[in-house]
Amino acid sequence: MNEPARLFGVFYEPGKVFADVAEKPRWGIAPILVSILVGLALVYAISSHIGWETTIRQTLSNNPRMADLPAEQREKAIATGTKIASIGGWIGAILGAPFSVLIIAGVLTGLFNGLLGTELKFAKMFAITAYALVVRALLAALLILLAYLKPPEEFNIQVSPFSP
Repeated sequence: MNEPARLFGVFYEPGKVFADVAEKPRWGIAPILVSILVGLALVYAISSHIGWETTIRQTLSNNPRMADLPAEQREKAIATGTKIASIGGWIGAILGAPFSVLIIAGVLTGLFNGLLGTELKFAKMFAITAYALVVRALLAALLILLAYLKPPEEFNIQVSPFSP
């Protein structure tokens, strides 16, 4: 099975895809690249259409401790959060997928080998994890769509994207 067939097959024939990945584990670069590209697109949508300040305001408004702060401190927290998010969003989009796959694959390899006595190779678990997390790219693509369909002040990344 080639890479495009694996990537699309995760959604419509996952059993076949994961059997192929288990048989011939490649390092899973394609699904990680897809995740990075969709993540970058989501960060771009938030940056250009929603705005980091709006995103941080909405995020902090869900925090009950923020309501107790004086207005000046709340605005300072929003300004600081906006600066951090505007840089951290891009870094997270690039590094989030590879590090997530690396950590999850490492933990699962340790669990399966240590607790269950299997002899799984890290490369195989890395590939399986990378393809399993392609589903997150679909969520990010749906969030991008919603970011442009909803008015910016109504888009809240912390609320279920499918709520009214």
